[in-house]
Amino acid sequence: ISPSTLASMLKELEKQRLVVRESFREIPPKVEYSLSERGKELREAIIPLLEWALKKGNYTVHCSCSLVRK
Repeated sequence: ISPSTLASMLKELEKQRLVVRESFREIPPKVEYSLSERGKELREAIIPLLEWALKKGNYTVHCSCSLVRK
């Protein structure tokens, strides 16, 4: 993903209140993003859909986090 595409997507997620942006006054500048409460609620709502899709097809989850409950 290009830096401009990533920046654009993060701005949209922030606009939708799904992520929170925190800037730090450091050199070099530092910015961190985290899920907002609304983003966490969306994640919890999507997990059952992911579980269903994994059961129905030959899908692989490509993520370093555990999205699907075990």
